[in-house]
Amino acid sequence: MQNANIDRKTYELTTLFELSKVFNSTLDSSFVQDNLLLVIMGRMKISRSLLLHNIGGSIYQVVNVKGLHRHKVYNRKIEILSKFDDPFRIADVEDSPLSLLGNELSMVVGIPLMSIGGHTGYALFGPKMDNSDFTDEEIEFIY
Repeated sequence: MQNANIDRKTYELTTLFELSKVFNSTLDSSFVQDNLLLVIMGRMKISRSLLLHNIGGSIYQVVNVKGLHRHKVYNRKIEILSKFDDPFRIADVEDSPLSLLGNELSMVVGIPLMSIGGHTGYALFGPKMDNSDFTDEEIEFIY
């Protein structure tokens, strides 16, 4: 059991190292967004994802989608008045534009994206391809 935990941690650290190399190699935000979503989706075998970016105040816009019909959601704007500081399961959130969007698109997990200035957006992830639930460790890794 201990070897499995060490192997998992080694894989997570390798993934983080690879992502940091991508982030430091370019200023092209769409390239970084694509790689962020695709690496996490590949690592966790997730079927779909999207990124919401804060475009001012409480307004967020869908700026990247994977595994979804782009024309249905790309550039959609939603107002999020109650912000989430921690990762959340869509099913546990009620009466929020994030839960409405998440439920509409069959998303399962939401991750706040933060910077020094506060919330910059959210990443929403759909179910895993094997339909298993996300573990707390997996959500923590994404976060």
